[in-house]
Amino acid sequence: MTSRTSSRLLRSLKARLYGTSATATSDSSAQLTKQAPRITKLDNGLTVASLENNSPISQIALVVNAGSRFESYSDAGVTHFLRNATNLTEHTPQKQKTK
Repeated sequence: MTSRTSSRLLRSLKARLYGTSATATSDSSAQLTKQAPRITKLDNGLTVASLENNSPISQIALVVNAGSRFESYSDAGVTHFLRNATNLTEHTPQKQKTK
């Protein structure tokens, strides 16, 4: 009886794990060529780097020179305030977190 149960279990596992044993093959002709990003500086000083990949899906990333390294003496503590205001820290006590 034990061997029958174990053989059923093994057959079940074999059937379930069959899909994971296949490795993905890549077609080298389907790979896109690398493009250099187009860098544009707007009138307000914002620098935009864009890349056309002919995809129906878009992605955006906002990169900011922020942190105590980029703060002057007059605006010291702004990074700390923004981090706490947006709840991006795990060490803020619950009563200080904004809602």
